[in-house]
Amino acid sequence: MSSRQMVDKSVVNILWSYLSFVSTKALNLISIIIVARYLSPAEFGVMAFGLIVIGYFEHLQGFGLGAYLISTRDDIAEAAEAVFAFAVSVSALLFMVMWFGSDTLAGWLDQPELGDILRFLSIALLIESAASVHSSLLQRDLKFRLKIFPEVARGLVKGLLSITLAIMGYGVWSLAYGYVAGTAAWTLVLLVMRPWRPRRLPRLPVLLGALRYGGNILIADLCNTLRASLDSIMVGKILGPAALGLFAVAQRMPALALKTFSVEATKVIHPVMSQMQADKSMLQTYYYGLVRYQCLLMLSAGVTIALMTEPLITLLYTQEWRGVIAPMQILSIAFAFATINMLPGAVYKAINRSDYFLLTSAISLPIIAAVMWIAVPYGVEAVAFGHLVLVFLNYVPNFLILRRVIGVDAAPTVRATLPGLACALGTAAGGLAARVLSPDNAFAMLALTVAGAGAAYLLMLRLMAPEVFRELRRLLDKVRRRRDKRNALPQEPAE
Repeated sequence: MSSRQMVDKSVVNILWSYLSFVSTKALNLISIIIVARYLSPAEFGVMAFGLIVIGYFEHLQGFGLGAYLISTRDDIAEAAEAVFAFAVSVSALLFMVMWFGSDTLAGWLDQPELGDILRFLSIALLIESAASVHSSLLQRDLKFRLKIFPEVARGLVKGLLSITLAIMGYGVWSLAYGYVAGTAAWTLVLLVMRPWRPRRLPRLPVLLGALRYGGNILIADLCNTLRASLDSIMVGKILGPAALGLFAVAQRMPALALKTFSVEATKVIHPVMSQMQADKSMLQTYYYGLVRYQCLLMLSAGVTIALMTEPLITLLYTQEWRGVIAPMQILSIAFAFATINMLPGAVYKAINRSDYFLLTSAISLPIIAAVMWIAVPYGVEAVAFGHLVLVFLNYVPNFLILRRVIGVDAAPTVRATLPGLACALGTAAGGLAARVLSPDNAFAMLALTVAGAGAAYLLMLRLMAPEVFRELRRLLDKVRRRRDKRNALPQEPAE
């Protein structure tokens, strides 16, 4: 497959993957906005604690073997059976640990109500394990278009049930019931969309091979999960559940628009890179292209979210949520830059060097702990600023490893980021100019800010990356030709 075909396949599948993920998260965001009118920041904080713990257990559940199933080029059937056997058995074990240990954990966190919530959330581990292989197989086959159906089912069930129960006065339990019900809906639809069932127990050599690969990924994922949740754990433990509730909501929109795009993009990039794992030159070129286009899109998106935060929070939330504004603005910029740090992990997985993934995770964990330890006592805004500092500290070990394994160099990496930086600065100037001209009305301010930032971004994109418009025209022409060919009527035979 040519480099152009690889890029085309990547772009299409990234868009479908992101659409499937955002379809759930957008529904979830809408439900959170509505539920926030019936719940306090402290109640959101309790649920945030629960999701941190259950998220950590979800990584243990997969044992890093989903990535193994995607990367392996050996017997896929046996690899899938190994992944399934581990997912189900480990999930059952984790369910028992959670069921009997939740009160102890809740006591350490000074959140008595959390114990019962964790026990209930642990049911989702058992439910989710049934479809662990099905989800990985869709990703391996690059059938990201099909993933939209289970994600939409999850979002609808979770959102509608949470809203209904919140209105009925169930408090934090409305979020817990919605989470488990959404997981059940996701699992059922996925089982239908990608039929598969195990036929036998995996052989020991296959099992050991999967464990060798998955062990490094598991430890790295656990480190990354702890990295991602360490700020929230410390905020909740030191500043209390109300501050954690504010911080959780402040992260939600930037994470949806920025972090999750990169997470979903790497799900596509990983299997695509796996097909070129033997060609380091091709991997290097592909990596530079990813950095360029990630910066062109994500940096301006982060600036736009930061600009629209104040009028958006004013419109959607009640007065008690005003403390979300400043940390959300800072996190929008931090998360935009942090998306670049997600690309190296896809490279490590693609070349079957999960030990590098583990190494960078282990290096960054104490750095994050130190920065958060300094920042948390100064409040949620300081924690958000700490994320901005960590972006640059965490990139250094990744860059050094990439330079060694695929020959990535500093100069072309910087050149790949410059067009995105220029577009982000132009976007900021356009959004601020429009905001100055807007009336003292939250809706008008939001609309004019988005319009000004969007117009400035398109202008800068045309100047800094004109090839984007050429590629867009090429893809549109391709779609148009396919449509015309499909709609063409057959010629009537001459009489």
